[in-house]
Amino acid sequence: MTIPFYGRNSELIALREDNWRNRSMLVAIYGRRRVGKTALIEVAYQNDLLWKFDGIENVNTRTQIQFFLKQMALYNATETGLHAFDWDEVFTVLNNQIVSIENQTSKRLVIFFDEFQWMCEMKARLVSIFKYHWDNYLSKHPKCTFVLCGSVSSFIVKKVIQSNSLYGRVDLEINLQPLSISESRSIFKNTIAEKNVLETYMVFGGIPQYLLELNPKMSLSQNINEYAFKSTGFFFHEFNRLFISHFASNPIYERILKALASGKYYLSELAKKCSVSSGGNFTDRLCDLELAGFIKKQIPVDKGSDSRLIKYSLNDAFLHFYFKFIAPNSLKIVTGNCSYNSLLNNRNYHQWQGYAFERLCQNHSKRISEYQRFSAVDYQSGSWFKRADNLGGAQVDLVYLRADKILTACEIKYTTTLKPSSIISAFDKKCMALQQSFPTYTIEKILILGKATSKNARLHSYFDHILISDDVFA
Repeated sequence: MTIPFYGRNSELIALREDNWRNRSMLVAIYGRRRVGKTALIEVAYQNDLLWKFDGIENVNTRTQIQFFLKQMALYNATETGLHAFDWDEVFTVLNNQIVSIENQTSKRLVIFFDEFQWMCEMKARLVSIFKYHWDNYLSKHPKCTFVLCGSVSSFIVKKVIQSNSLYGRVDLEINLQPLSISESRSIFKNTIAEKNVLETYMVFGGIPQYLLELNPKMSLSQNINEYAFKSTGFFFHEFNRLFISHFASNPIYERILKALASGKYYLSELAKKCSVSSGGNFTDRLCDLELAGFIKKQIPVDKGSDSRLIKYSLNDAFLHFYFKFIAPNSLKIVTGNCSYNSLLNNRNYHQWQGYAFERLCQNHSKRISEYQRFSAVDYQSGSWFKRADNLGGAQVDLVYLRADKILTACEIKYTTTLKPSSIISAFDKKCMALQQSFPTYTIEKILILGKATSKNARLHSYFDHILISDDVFA
C-alpha cells in the first residue's frame, strides 16, 4: 500500500545518509501526535529491512515484552516461540536475531522502536538497560540503524537524548515539525480545497493527519462543520485524545493551554492566570508543553535565551482554534445547535484570524526572507517587544535584524477593511521605539496582508513593501 506522504526532504536525506561508522547508527525522533513521525521512518527506510516494534500505552511490563516478542517473531520465520522474562533477556534475543539475519542480506537493517515512551512505561529504567546492551552488543552492527521514536517529546528529550545513559550516543536527532504551507498545498493539489489552503492552515496547521482527514471534495467550511462542529466528528474529540496521551496526569497543563488561548503572557502573568507559583515546577511544565510543540517561548529578537523578558504563546494552530470555538460551544455542538458558519461574522472570529495569520507568518519567517531576497544575508528574526516605561511599551509582530544593518519590521494584517490612518499612526510609534533601541539600523517597513485588497496610495507610499500572502506563500 502506498503511504500518503508529503515534503520532509531534508529529514529524508538525513535519515537515508550512508552510515560511515564502524558501528550501528542511533537516531532519536520526536514530535507531537499526528505530525507524521511513523510515516517519515517508514518512507525513509522503505527500501531497507525495517523491523518495527510498537510501545503500547497503559500496559504493564509483562504485556509490553509479550507484544515485543510477538512482533519480533514476525520478522524471522525460522524462529518461533521466542521467550524472555525481562528487558535484559529481550535485548539479548533481539541481538541474536540481528546476528542471524545480517549475514543473509546486504540491506540496511532498521530497528524501529515506535512510541518508545510507552515501551518504557514513562520510566528511565528501560533506557538504562538499553544503554548496557547498546554499548556491549547492539552498537556492534555497522549495517544497523536503531530509531527511538516518541510522541511525548519531554520524555524522549529528557530521559533519552539528555539522559546520563545515552548522552552523546545519539547520532541524529530530529524534532519533527508540522509541514510548511507550501508542503501542505501539495496535499490539496487539483481539489476544491486548493484555493483555501491559507485558511485551512490557519485552522489545522501543517499537521499531516489533520489535513488528510479533510474531504478534498468539500469546502473548508463544510469540512469544519462536518468534522469539528458535530459530536461524531474527528476534530470534536481530538483534543481529548491528544491531551490524555500527553498530559492527563497533571491538570496544570490544560490550565496553561486555556490561558494562552486568550493571549500572550509573561511568566509571572501566566502563573497568576493559572493560580500557581512561577517557580521551578511551573517552568518545567511550560518546558514540557514547549517540547510538545503546543506552546512557544518568545524572546525579543535582540535578547539572549537567558533574558527575563520572555512571553509565552499558544503555538499549535488547531489547539488555538479548539479553545476559541469548539470547547466553548461543546454543549451546543452535542445538541446540534451550533455551526461553524454562525461564527464567521463574530468579532472574536476576526480577532482569532488575525492571531492565526500572525503566527503563520512568524513560523514562515524564512520563506518571507526568501521572497524579499535577503535570505542570503545573516539575520535574526522573531518578534520584538519591551515592557512599558516612561515612553510606553511596544511590540512588533515580526522583525529581522540583518547583518547589513537594515532592520526589517513587519506589520501583519488579515483583513480586507484596512484603515490606513490608524495603521500608519500605530506603526509609526512602533518604528520610533525600534529606532530608539537600534539607532545604528535603517528601518525597512513591510506590510503583510492575508487578503488581497484594492491598492491604497497612502499605504503604498508609507510602507517600503506591501506583500500579499498568496504571492509570498505560493
